[in-house]
Amino acid sequence: MKKRSRGGSAKSIGVLLRELGPPSLIFPARAMERILSMGEAAVPELLSALEEWEGDEERDRSLLAILLGEIRHPDAVAPLAQLLREPWEMRQTVPVAAAEALAKIGPPAVPALLDLAEDPNPLTRLFAYGALGAISAPEAYQALLRALEAEPEMAFVVSAGVACLGGEASTPALLRALERCPVWQRSSVEEAVRMAHQGGEALPPLSRDWRLRYRLLPRFGVPDPGTLGIAAIAFEGRHQIPDVTPEPVRTLKEILAATPVRDEPKICRECGTPMVEETGIPVCRDQAVAMALMQEGLLESMAASWGESDLLTLLGIAEEDYLFLVEEEEDLDPLDPDDPDDLEEIEALEMGKEEALIVIRTYSWLLEQGVETVPEGRARLLAQAGTLVDRFGDPEGLLAPVSPALGVTPSPAPGLTPQVGRNDPCPCGSGRKYKKCCGKGEPAGLGPKEPIQRGPSRDSGNGKKKEDVRGPEARLHEELYAELYRLARNAVTRREQEEALVRYFGPDFRGKGIQDVHPTMEPAWAPTTFFEWLVFDYPGRSGRTLSEEYLERKGWTLDARSRALLEGAMGTCMSLYRVEEVRPEEGLTLRDLFRGGTVEVLERLGTRELVRWDILAARIQEMDGGPRFTGGLIHLEAQAKDNLLLVLENGYVRYRVAHPGADRAEFLKERGDLFYQMGRALADRPRPSLVTSEGDPLMFCRAHYRVEEAEGLVGRMGTVPSLEPMDDREGGEGSPVMFRWVEPLGTGGPVDWGELLGTGEDSDLGEPSEPQDGEGPESAEDTQGIRIEGDGLRSLGTMTLEGDRLVLECSSEERLARGKALLEEHLAGAVTHLEDVVKDPWDALEEESAQGDGEKAPPSPGFSPEVEKQLHQELMDRHYRPWMGKPVPALGGKTPREAVATPGGRSRVADLIRQAERGEALRQREKRYAYDFTWLWKELGLDPAKD
Repeated sequence: MKKRSRGGSAKSIGVLLRELGPPSLIFPARAMERILSMGEAAVPELLSALEEWEGDEERDRSLLAILLGEIRHPDAVAPLAQLLREPWEMRQTVPVAAAEALAKIGPPAVPALLDLAEDPNPLTRLFAYGALGAISAPEAYQALLRALEAEPEMAFVVSAGVACLGGEASTPALLRALERCPVWQRSSVEEAVRMAHQGGEALPPLSRDWRLRYRLLPRFGVPDPGTLGIAAIAFEGRHQIPDVTPEPVRTLKEILAATPVRDEPKICRECGTPMVEETGIPVCRDQAVAMALMQEGLLESMAASWGESDLLTLLGIAEEDYLFLVEEEEDLDPLDPDDPDDLEEIEALEMGKEEALIVIRTYSWLLEQGVETVPEGRARLLAQAGTLVDRFGDPEGLLAPVSPALGVTPSPAPGLTPQVGRNDPCPCGSGRKYKKCCGKGEPAGLGPKEPIQRGPSRDSGNGKKKEDVRGPEARLHEELYAELYRLARNAVTRREQEEALVRYFGPDFRGKGIQDVHPTMEPAWAPTTFFEWLVFDYPGRSGRTLSEEYLERKGWTLDARSRALLEGAMGTCMSLYRVEEVRPEEGLTLRDLFRGGTVEVLERLGTRELVRWDILAARIQEMDGGPRFTGGLIHLEAQAKDNLLLVLENGYVRYRVAHPGADRAEFLKERGDLFYQMGRALADRPRPSLVTSEGDPLMFCRAHYRVEEAEGLVGRMGTVPSLEPMDDREGGEGSPVMFRWVEPLGTGGPVDWGELLGTGEDSDLGEPSEPQDGEGPESAEDTQGIRIEGDGLRSLGTMTLEGDRLVLECSSEERLARGKALLEEHLAGAVTHLEDVVKDPWDALEEESAQGDGEKAPPSPGFSPEVEKQLHQELMDRHYRPWMGKPVPALGGKTPREAVATPGGRSRVADLIRQAERGEALRQREKRYAYDFTWLWKELGLDPAKD
């Protein structure tokens, strides 16, 4: 098969309806999602198509019924009701889809359904009863009670609705129906009795994701008929059901005490043990872990083979693969099972079909869990594998236990005791006397040490003093940490130091000690995060951390507050957080992405450095009245969030094999080195090569001109077709005038503007094509070439005229050359070129970061903050208003409006908006203004706190 490609511009509903095509076993969920994204505006076209497609065998009207049910518009009630009056065949899905659609529309559909319940056709009444049973309305309940008395032969359908709507109060009516219904329906009515007492759904398909509900049943080669479809099949074939001798009707007590057939566990044919279905596939308990890992492997290999990360798209591919194998099997000449070659071919086809079924069920199970992408799916399966290890063990040893670094076997803990003489050998094993080692600097007598004087400020490392916002406990914590650091350097043997360094940083640190490498540790946060991990988390050869040994040996020297702080620090661990809210000069709200929950951190300095939606790894401890950061913060890329969580989930599941029942905090303490590895990997990744929409390297370019003839210059620039004024002022001293230089998308060079303007095309559709201060939602993920494109008109640059200066700004040297040629052509003699300034964007960002210490970049020359804010607002509106309806690669080629129709899609769109908001938060810090995305969250129906 060829790899599929997707994308392209947004399509009209007419085009999308044509894409639905003839009846097919492959469910066209993607085209239907695009139609649903149009909302109620699509209803007239859908109703028109419903009428036009009548009698057309090349069209599947069940798809229209499904769409109308999802939109839930009252105008669809009458046309959908008409579908229930049409003749029904066993493979026909239209009436089922129409009945379920009416149920989703709810109370507005009740009058039409009551009318259908009087229809002479019993199947029409059956579908009407099924729909009424899913609508919470008094009229629906009363109609079902009447039907239960009047039509006992339909009790197996009606009883479910009665139980769902009436609860325990419906028990007498259900017990009467149990006595009068056909024998073969008794199990269904008994199930309704249990439902009335225990709660449940009358029509389960309504609660299922519609993209999965109406898909193919692979083994049967037909779409899923659902509860009502199966009921219709059973009712049609009721005369062929063999007669059985009726047993006495069970009492209410007997019914409630009995185990429903559907709740009885499946039994493995090979070993006779109950099977479990923890990842969507029935399997023996001793094979549960193997199945979860096999599913994870298939997920990864399918994604790599097709270059695809979207689970719904991959589900369609898997269904096609299965049908292809079925056709291959049917097209084969008669095979001889006794012929080895034929037997091998038969076995290959059967294995291929079984694997395809596993893939299909895996994708379906994950989508039902709200998972939409391969990385999320792999993380979910790995986490489930860890849970299965805890429950059923890992008899095949598939998940290798996490072993100590360098294969070192922990030795028994040395006999540490606080009663150590100053001239005794140091308990740390260094071979030196205690007073020359860990006891260095201690007073000769016993008793607590005098507290160290704490200064009002601390050195920032660059010769400047920073404000000290630490509380007394934070300062005390720093002193304890300093003591533990001295212990790590002086009391830990060089071999143990090497083992810890290799475990944390990798094999390049083999043969080295802490003092050797401390000055060379990179990135800048590495020394702090390493030493915190070393003293609080890393179990050395003794099996205990340095802080545990310190507390045992020198705990008697600590006062109550110091001891409490040390014990609190020993209980902390690094974790992965996302900044949900920043309260300036007060604190932060962080969400723990790996362990769940939120924490309110009291941190003044952090509010000056972090912005909303930042992703970071940090260690947090209670001190000075609330949770606070205790050491180094590792800033991580927001776009890498899913992959970071996958790394943690993978490590966690393998850790739990060696430590059954271990919680996530235990894992984080043991494997805090993972955060260094992830942070370093992201820091060392090659910078992506930014390119313009023409494919040229993106650079920050400026051409400076001196104005020789200012009079009438604004008017001359206004006559240039490719220059678009960005405000309505006439210029003048202190009032700069800005022009946007544009061209239509799809062109790679100069345009015949006269011809273009003659077509009457709207020339005011441009959007900012150059990157803003933050990444927009369309930024590509982890690519070496990020192409930045717009919609309608491509913005090539800006020209700012102020007094006797004109500045041309572009995003590539090629555009700069074209812009200079444009000025020479139209403004010859009026301006004189002075100089060009060209900077690599990454170098420019580093220079800006190097300013540091809260210094703000100077404002754009000549523009007041109010004008800059207004221009920025206009450009961002032009960019993001159409963005909602444009296919986005990061969303699998879907538009944001289409993507938010699914739980996983909502999460992905929300993450993209967060990335954009983070960029604007950075702008707010520098420019004192930012774009407000509140409208975009509301427009797409998203909640930043939940999605």
